[in-house]
Amino acid sequence: MHEARPNAVDPVIRIVVKLDAGFVCISVIDQGPGVDEATTERLFEPFYSTKSDGMGMGLNICRSIIESHRGRLWVVNNVEADGHITGATFHCSLPIGEPHDLSNGGSEAPRTQTVTGEL
Repeated sequence: MHEARPNAVDPVIRIVVKLDAGFVCISVIDQGPGVDEATTERLFEPFYSTKSDGMGMGLNICRSIIESHRGRLWVVNNVEADGHITGATFHCSLPIGEPHDLSNGGSEAPRTQTVTGEL
């Protein structure tokens, strides 16, 4: 992964929150260079870092905490129809309520809220 590009076409990082089928899904969307395939496969491994002074623990700890709460954490590149990468999106999905409550969560229509802000 690369550092944020100050000259990106749209330097805004968007956060999208959706409620769907008993889960809250949080997406953090940037307009940077994306994440290359080799890095994507290792990004959540302990002690792997793309930064020269990084410890490689941050995303691994985040994923462990999220998974301990029955959730998921993953990253995908934002790919245009022509194959051009226009950034990356980190997704976090967490269940709402207790495990027995999840069966009732699907009756509610998905709701979306988008928050934007300048860097």
